[in-house]
Amino acid sequence: MARKSLAIPAIVSLAAVLLSGCSSAENEDESNNTPRHSGEMLRASYYDSVAGLTADSDLVARVRATDKSEIALISGTPFTITDVEVTEAIRGKVPPALRIRQTGGPTEPGILTAGESYLLFLDKFELPGTDTTNQYVVVGVEAGLYLEKSGRLRLLDTESPDLPAEINVDDMKADVRKAPGAPATTETVTPGAPSEATEAPTPPTPAAS
Repeated sequence: MARKSLAIPAIVSLAAVLLSGCSSAENEDESNNTPRHSGEMLRASYYDSVAGLTADSDLVARVRATDKSEIALISGTPFTITDVEVTEAIRGKVPPALRIRQTGGPTEPGILTAGESYLLFLDKFELPGTDTTNQYVVVGVEAGLYLEKSGRLRLLDTESPDLPAEINVDDMKADVRKAPGAPATTETVTPGAPSEATEAPTPPTPAAS
C-alpha cells in the first residue's frame, strides 16, 4: 500500500494575508473556510513509495527557491509562501508562476531556502474566498520535499523512513514518470523563463475500414 491514513485534518477558522516580505504579518479572520489541499493538517498520510507520492501530486518539478517570500497568518500560525523558478517539470502542468506554501516561519527547518534547488511533489492549494493563485503545498507535509545537490536528491523529511533517503535525480525522474496516477507532460524549461508545459500527444485513432 502506498500510504496509510494517520490523522484527520483539523477544521479551523482561517485567515490569509500576503505581505511583501518576511519580517511581519497581519491576521485577518475568515470564518468557516476549509483549505482544499493536504498541507494544513497534522500528518494525514504516511508515504512508503515514490509511486504513492506521485499519485497524490498535481505537479512534480525541480525548482530553485528565490528570495521573494511572504507570510500568511492562519489563526496565529505563520505560513511561509515562497516564489520558485521551475527548472524542469517532471509530471503535471506548470502554472505561469509557482508559489510554495509551507507551515512555519521562514527560518524554521524544512522551509525553502533562497538559492537552493529542490525536487518537489506538490498539491494545488485552494482556500475559498482567498486569492491563492498559483499556490501549491508539499505532499505529505515534508515527504515530498527533496533537496538537490550535484545531481543527488536528499529527503528532508525525518518521518518517512520508507522513502528513498538519497537518490540520483535521473533515477527519481524515471520512478516518477513510470508511476501511475498522474498525466505525463513534456516540457523544456529555461531557468528564469516562463514555463510552457504541454500534454503528451495522444496516439492517432486508426481510420475505419
